[in-house]
Amino acid sequence: EYNDTATFRPSYRSLFKDYRGGVGGQCSVYDPPFSYWCAQRPEGGGASEFQLPSGLSFTPSQLPSAPYKNVSGGRITAWRPGHWANWQFELNGSKAKKAGTELTFGKGG
Repeated sequence: EYNDTATFRPSYRSLFKDYRGGVGGQCSVYDPPFSYWCAQRPEGGGASEFQLPSGLSFTPSQLPSAPYKNVSGGRITAWRPGHWANWQFELNGSKAKKAGTELTFGKGG
């Protein structure tokens, strides 16, 4: 983990006291394997260490154009509330389930 108490923006000092990030571990999916979200204690706005999702389940009413013939290579982009961060994943495939469909993620984060 990297912490730097000297680098900060004064207007955000109460929320983000240090510049920090984690190396390796969950960040091994990144190149380089470093991210603020992999720090042991991210700060501000209810932040926490991220958990990498593996897919998305949905019902026909949520995506009325489904099922899709071939989703491989497609992309899913998801924004956090307030649009201050996002995720994007390449799709590996899909699987029909009793309650709907499941899309599986490949590369991304």
